[in-house]
Amino acid sequence: MRYLLTICLLLLIAWPAFADGCEVLVAAKSQDCAEADSAMCWRKGNPLYARPIGFPWPRGENPDSTSDFVVITVSDKSVDHTNQWLERQRYDGPDSTLTGLRLRRIKWSALPNPVQEQLLETGRYTATWPQIKPFIQNMKTGEMGG
Repeated sequence: MRYLLTICLLLLIAWPAFADGCEVLVAAKSQDCAEADSAMCWRKGNPLYARPIGFPWPRGENPDSTSDFVVITVSDKSVDHTNQWLERQRYDGPDSTLTGLRLRRIKWSALPNPVQEQLLETGRYTATWPQIKPFIQNMKTGEMGG
């Protein structure tokens, strides 16, 4: 009985690390940055990082209609998998001062109008990876589809 309780307690503690789904913080506006530090700036549509579903976003990142950020819940990708994908997505831009740019972004103009409206009104949207992937643009090649 103690063994069973110990296993249940460990599963309860570790469950968020194994659960599917994550929330991705995405820039809703471009930062106004000087040319010299533009590689450190985010642009509208840049996915910044992923956290577990239900994460208590800090005040400055809490998505709402006035925020610089939105949260897209991807119900079928884990936090670890998504953050690994985000880490691997930097590239050197066309200008030598633009290094470390984010390789992918969500192309806002390609999103369906109801999705854009929901993001503007609530700051949140829920989708599966196959639903959101067609709207992700590779900034190096210009190709759509993640």
